[in-house]
Amino acid sequence: MVCLVSGALAKQNSLNIGDTIRFASGYMDNQSIKAGISEDEYVVELEVVGIYEHNHPITPDSQDYQYTWPYENLDNMILLPGTTMNHMMADINQK
Repeated sequence: MVCLVSGALAKQNSLNIGDTIRFASGYMDNQSIKAGISEDEYVVELEVVGIYEHNHPITPDSQDYQYTWPYENLDNMILLPGTTMNHMMADINQK
């Protein structure tokens, strides 16, 4: 499975094209625990096939900084093709 990461995320984590990252595709809840599903079963490996730049940086001195959650910051986004998402969801639904 493949992904794109932002230039800021790549720099912060020393990522290059061809590197692999581990990505949590779900979260543990009581039903998962009762079903005997481990946290490792929710982790997928993604190959970085591209690094993108965006034009809306959010820095501590920007106007929107105090109102932006970390998951809304475009620097933290990992882009996945729909086929990767479908594969991840199918894996979760089989568990």
